[in-house]
Amino acid sequence: MMDYLVVLKDFRVVVMIFQYSACFGAELAMNNQLATHFRTYFQMAAADASALAGSFGLMNLFARSLGGITSHLLFKNFGFRDRIWAQFLSLFFEAIFLFCSGLVDNSQPWYVALAVLPCFRLFVQMAEGRWHRAIYEQAAADHRFCPGRCRR
Repeated sequence: MMDYLVVLKDFRVVVMIFQYSACFGAELAMNNQLATHFRTYFQMAAADASALAGSFGLMNLFARSLGGITSHLLFKNFGFRDRIWAQFLSLFFEAIFLFCSGLVDNSQPWYVALAVLPCFRLFVQMAEGRWHRAIYEQAAADHRFCPGRCRR
């Protein structure tokens, strides 16, 4: 228990907790409501709305890894400062595309929403992937920082 208190004294840990909870919360909310949103808002059949929501979930196959890979490459080539900028840009564009998805109303066709949502999902997953990569990098320096699965 004391290890957790020691770790929480570092403000960077608290910032990372809030960043990840915002990204993961957005992902869970979208996974939970997207099929219903397409079905009721755009008057789609349930099967079609589910297929579109499922395609939104397929971004998990590569986008989180892409975030981790870019985080690793930026850290390796440019240092920690560029990793922070990459995280900021991921969160910034996540917010921009979430705002853009809110601008799509039911007077527009459903494919306008479908054009915006993968961009949103890409940045959500990339931010989560960068977060995971930063945890593993930090675990090498301080074993109290990461849960048991990161310890050596």
